[in-house]
Amino acid sequence: GITHKELEAFEKRSGLSRNLVSLISVMFAISVFNRSNNVLIMYTYQNRSDAIRRNAVGELFYDLPLAAKLDSYRNLKEFYDDMKAQTIENIRHASCSWYDDFRKPPHQTE
Repeated sequence: GITHKELEAFEKRSGLSRNLVSLISVMFAISVFNRSNNVLIMYTYQNRSDAIRRNAVGELFYDLPLAAKLDSYRNLKEFYDDMKAQTIENIRHASCSWYDDFRKPPHQTE
């Protein structure tokens, strides 16, 4: 196993979030179990990243893809960087228009 302290040290060294470490671990497990280097998963992003979203009532979930051809990376850093980039782009493009409208004062139309 891995201790909490070891996980925190790995997160700091790799620049990966705890959620992304978990997703990458799942991808490796799927790859080994299925004997395939091509892995595609969906993950749920709850988007509770600020006070408005944390206090909003309702569902704010996004199902986002993460894909890799594990044998196409030269090293783990390249793989980690790609997973981080995919995650950032997924979240960037998973916007919800109600949120921008919700933040505007009621009298503002644009």
